Amino acid sequence: KKLGGDVHFQLAKMYENGQFGDEPDLDSAFFHVQTAADAGSRQAHIVMAKLYSGVARDVLRDFKVDEDPDMAFNHWLEAAKAGDHPAMNMVAQYYEGLLSAPGVEVSWKSAVKWYQQLVDDHYNMDETEIDEEEEFEMHKILAKMAAMYETGGTGLSKSARKACELYNDAAAAAEEHMKAKLASKYYEKAAELDGEAEEEESTVSEMTSGSGLLDVMDDLSIGNSSAPGTPKASQQTSSGWSEAALINMIDKFVVVLKETSLAAGLGASGEEQEKLETFLHSYHDYKHAFDDMLLAEGLQTWALTCLDKVGSAVRDDLRQGHIRYVKAKAGNVKMAGVLKNDRGDPIGSLFVLNFSKEDAESFMESDPYAVAGLYDKVTLTEWDVEWNAMTVHAAADKAAEA
Repeated sequence: KKLGGDVHFQLAKMYENGQFGDEPDLDSAFFHVQTAADAGSRQAHIVMAKLYSGVARDVLRDFKVDEDPDMAFNHWLEAAKAGDHPAMNMVAQYYEGLLSAPGVEVSWKSAVKWYQQLVDDHYNMDETEIDEEEEFEMHKILAKMAAMYETGGTGLSKSARKACELYNDAAAAAEEHMKAKLASKYYEKAAELDGEAEEEESTVSEMTSGSGLLDVMDDLSIGNSSAPGTPKASQQTSSGWSEAALINMIDKFVVVLKETSLAAGLGASGEEQEKLETFLHSYHDYKHAFDDMLLAEGLQTWALTCLDKVGSAVRDDLRQGHIRYVKAKAGNVKMAGVLKNDRGDPIGSLFVLNFSKEDAESFMESDPYAVAGLYDKVTLTEWDVEWNAMTVHAAADKAAEA
């Protein structure tokens, strides 16, 4: 199949150069590039990606099509999967939000995946294999990943330790390129994050030691009886932590339990394991009680559905501003995404929010999409969310099976 793709790609160049007639046959050239891409030709995917992006290319130089960001992204993605480094960089930029396509949602988790693949491949190559097109400034890519881990967002969990390691790697890469000033800046950033990472690790260590988590359980009165503890709102617990801080720490701990067994991950004794399992099963009831407390304070969970006006063309133009607006409210926006029709075309937006009703309405009204008049119908509905409970039970079930 790949050989067939290469043959079609060569035929495309021959048709473009007029080798089968008196003049170039661009329609036939396009057909053969398209066929080559369908057969898996990396070169053809790159040409098609550039064609639909409206940028210069070596093949189909004078052939014109309407720009199509989604088609461009799909071809970049196929070229990246085939191992093309510039394509990996392009795909990562789409997921990071630097480039946009209507059908591509920003995902820092996916962006980091492709940047890391590019870095790994680059450092595994011999110097003779790296051509001019692949002379990426690795320190900038490493620093990008570090910055994303430093704040977290759009599917990527915040990690001070990972950010610290990447800034150190960026500094070393900058030194290789004789950029001493930039290297110093990255080393300083790594040093700042090292302290934060140690604090995070100390907290996790405290919690994931059998006795540490049991102290937290006692502090919240969870697992000591059949009834969950009663949330203390903004009051300090006996350990000195606020209720919200403990909830946040336990949520992180539950995530850890998804990936490690109680025995292997915590080294807990049999008695402690039993208590921890009881804790996980009780915690979901406690979390509901905590959510009830938030409700009493005016914070509720809302499903916000916004349907676009038919024929409106402002969504693409305002997408980056909309994304920045939503990310700035990340503490209260629990989920967000595009609604699509059967053809895959965007028809609206859906959000899960944790606001008072007044603030939820204000969030919607200030959205760049709403300000520009994109939305035709907006519905704000209170939502009794069950996914927190599923998360906890899934972790408990996994731990119990280990």
